[in-house]
Order: sequence, then structure tokens, then C-alpha cells
Amino acid sequence: MENSRDTIRTLVHANADSQGKNILDYARHRFIPRLQNELEMPVPTRIAERHEVVLKWLRRFQIIKGALDNFPTLRRSRTSQAGSPGPHMSSANSASTPMGSETDTTRVATRSPTATANCRERDNYTCVVTGRRSSDGFALEVAHIIPFPLAKSVDCRSLDFWRMLELFYGAECTNSLFKSICDNINDPSNLILLDNSIHAMFDHCSLLLLPLTHEGRPIDVLGSSQAPLTYNLQIVYPKGKVTVPELIQSTKLLKKSGTAEHDSQVEGENGKMRVMPVLSESQVQIKQQDPDSKASKTTVYPLPSPGYFALRRFVLFLWFTSRQRR
Repeated sequence: MENSRDTIRTLVHANADSQGKNILDYARHRFIPRLQNELEMPVPTRIAERHEVVLKWLRRFQIIKGALDNFPTLRRSRTSQAGSPGPHMSSANSASTPMGSETDTTRVATRSPTATANCRERDNYTCVVTGRRSSDGFALEVAHIIPFPLAKSVDCRSLDFWRMLELFYGAECTNSLFKSICDNINDPSNLILLDNSIHAMFDHCSLLLLPLTHEGRPIDVLGSSQAPLTYNLQIVYPKGKVTVPELIQSTKLLKKSGTAEHDSQVEGENGKMRVMPVLSESQVQIKQQDPDSKASKTTVYPLPSPGYFALRRFVLFLWFTSRQRR
């Protein structure tokens, strides 16, 4: 039986920087099976082959680093893509990566006022986290779940973000995800209405919105392509407790998980929704409006996709994992 010290994983670990080590320690089980198996293979006997293996993995880590450094705000249009794909990608992956070329930019999305208006109407001009309404004078903003610069044209497929996802989901699934998001980058399924302060926290990753079923199970990126009519979003503060949590309040919080009324909102006096601080692991419900309700509009827009929230959750899992102090 091979000693674990003689595996490729240990060899690569010894040559990686702190971010690469963290990825191997905490996220290697998320790589596609081919890469997981490669990590557990014996170290090649030839020095040149060892060097090549290490180089491939360091380039993979560079792709991941480039993707995470540019999420959620795209600071650079390219990171590690200068030059040829190199040996860090398989021939299948290399062939699938450039879905477009430099001239394949015939359809470039622009931020759509119509999509923004549709999102506001669908969410009833109310922040989905706090319940604050624009009619009460609060500044509400439409946020993209998957950032707009990552899929505004087919040329974005060559960004490190999508190349990173190939390492964890494979080329076929990544192509499918990219097409879905690129086609819907300005669709209400990728938009959500937030109070401007919540939007800022969402963009800076100091507030996460994690999609859950009513039973409390995480919704997966590759789950059903058809969004459920209702699901929950769990609010999490990954950087630690908010200094003054009472400053973030909501009328939309659900009762604590584990109770029979888990999917009902917390009521105060006179049947009004109670204003409560939005603590970590609080939940709000996302649901289609009842067609018979007074608030229902003639046009029914799609809900924010829980799969897009799940993809964002996965990327931020990698982001925080790679930055853990050693």
C-alpha cells in the first residue's frame, strides 16, 4: 500500500503557496473526480515528470487565484490567460474553454432598465432581506446575483472564473452554467432587490445569501433547472458578527428552523410583521406572488434562481477557504 507521503497531493502541497495549500487541505474533495484521483496517485519516479506535475497544479492554483481575486468585482479582464492554455488543462478542457474568440462578441449585454424595472415590480418594490419599501423613502437597488461583468458576452467564457469552475464541475457542466447565466445575465432570475446598505454588504461579501429548501437543506448549483415556487435564503455574516446588529432590521424574517411554523413570518402586535435584528442564520422566504392576491401583477416574472445563489456560495466558500491563515 502506498504511503500517503508519496502521493502527488503531498508533493504539490510541499511546493504550493499558502492559498494552494488551503485549497488542497479544505477543497480538494470538490475537484472533478479525474483531478481527485490524480492527487492520490504515486509520485512519478523521474524528476522531470515530478516537475511537470507540480507545474500543472501551480498553474491550476493560479487560475483559481485569478478567479477569486476578481470576484465579485472584475478588476481585470484577464489574469493568467496570457499565452497558451499550457499543460494545466486537459485537451478536452482546452478545447471547450474558448467558446468565443476575440471577434466572437456580436452579442454584448448592457445593463437593462427594463430588467431593473421588472425586478422591482416582481419584488413589490421591497427589499427581500429587510422588507423596507421604496414608497417609505428607502433607497433600493437591483443587484446581480452572478456579477454582470462575468457573463455579459460569450467572450467572457475565457475568463479565469469559468476556467476555475471547470476544475470543480467539468467542462460540460461549466458550459451549461455559462450559457444559462450569459443568456439570463439581465433576466429577473439573476436579479434581486435590496436595500442599498444590504446591497453594499452583498457586493463586498460581508453578507451572504444561502439558498435552502424549507427543510433546511442547501440547494445545489446543479439542482433542478426549474426554480421552485418557494425557497428560503439564509443570511450569514462570514467575516464575523456585525458590530451593531440592531442597525440591520427586517420585517421579513421567518421563525427559527425546527418549529412547525418554520415558513411563517414573525408577527408582532395587531398582525403586523415584527421588526427584528437580522442576526446570522436568519432566514427570509422567496416565493411567487399568489395570482389571486391584490399585490399580484398581470406579468409573473421568474424568481431569483437559487442555483445562482448556490454558485455564488460555492465561489465564496473557495474565497474564504483559500485565505485562511496557516
